[in-house]
Amino acid sequence: TKLSKRGYDFDGSDDLIDLQSDVIGTSAMTYATLISYQGFGGGGTGRLFDNPKLSAFLSSDRVTFTSDGYGTSATSAPSIPFGKKDTVIITRNASGVANIYIGGKLSGNANQASGTPEAGTTNMLIGNREAGDRAFSGDILESQFYDYVLTPLQVADLHIRMMEQIN
Repeated sequence: TKLSKRGYDFDGSDDLIDLQSDVIGTSAMTYATLISYQGFGGGGTGRLFDNPKLSAFLSSDRVTFTSDGYGTSATSAPSIPFGKKDTVIITRNASGVANIYIGGKLSGNANQASGTPEAGTTNMLIGNREAGDRAFSGDILESQFYDYVLTPLQVADLHIRMMEQIN
């Protein structure tokens, strides 16, 4: 459901946005989103995005990210404030080394292995996966993909900008 001011409300059962292509591929990338989650969604692992080789999802108060569908990196738990708006920013280089930032700060270990980046096998979906059984539950207010790795300072600045836009 489109929210009246900004973003979309995902019901945790079947909502998704289909971007119609694999917008990431295997190169360096940054994904930035502003969310407010209400639960872990479908199957307890609500997707922020999925293609399905490359995906990020909420599970047990943490964000988990994979570049190949097998290897994963994760934030420390608990890392996401339930019911409050905050940013999730994930960076990954072309070798699969990833960092996950919550609220503009690194969460979990730095430079985690997320698997060797593989091209997606479906379209990139926001808020669910192709099978439709891992729906995000809450609001996704903004999502951005970059084809390069943001520095920690750029991540902090992007977090501030995203939060200022909604406050």
